[in-house]
Amino acid sequence: MNHEKYRRYQWIASFCIAVFIVHFAICLLAMNRSVYRNTKMDTKQTQTTTISKPEAELYYEQIADSFSSFFRGDYKIAGYSLTDYNKEQLNTLKGYYRFAWIVSVLSFGAGAYCFFFLWKRRETMPLVYGSAGGAFLTSLMAVRVIFSNKPVFEGLRNMIFRGDYGYFAEGDLLRDILPEAFARNLTFYYLGIVTIEIICFVILRKMIRFSGRPHKY
Repeated sequence: MNHEKYRRYQWIASFCIAVFIVHFAICLLAMNRSVYRNTKMDTKQTQTTTISKPEAELYYEQIADSFSSFFRGDYKIAGYSLTDYNKEQLNTLKGYYRFAWIVSVLSFGAGAYCFFFLWKRRETMPLVYGSAGGAFLTSLMAVRVIFSNKPVFEGLRNMIFRGDYGYFAEGDLLRDILPEAFARNLTFYYLGIVTIEIICFVILRKMIRFSGRPHKY
């Protein structure tokens, strides 16, 4: 492989790793349930009933199952139904989740293909470059959420910084089961996943480099 082609594979692999870090973290975030269970929630009185924390957790699990399913999106809840507007808002967010899965698979495949060629020279530096790129893309995404005027990003911004779930409409139990600190805790969890991914890629590179060194006995 000539030097120019070799360098091109390095950059492509680095970019794929950066993209994978950001989007795979979104996939893991959507499938997580522990953040909701560990977020403090007060018992809420609605127009028709009082929702306790165990009941809220059950309803959330049912909604989350529909949300994290790639194809299904009926949001069926025992004894309750969501308004069409809230289903539409959830499906808007789910579109980003589906996109994240697609991009994760494609970036992983493209990155693996590049490393197939790079491995001939035991080149692993894209693991470090990609990790740095993942941190940079995460920062760009945060800037977009903070400053974008798109309704979906404005809604996310209000959920995270204000605990305001006005992105969803009144008329069903969705807003009643979402704790004020839930979106903020999800954000911290997402940043934690990204950090762990970055650390894992850097450690992987160190391990490969170490295993390739001659050992002294």
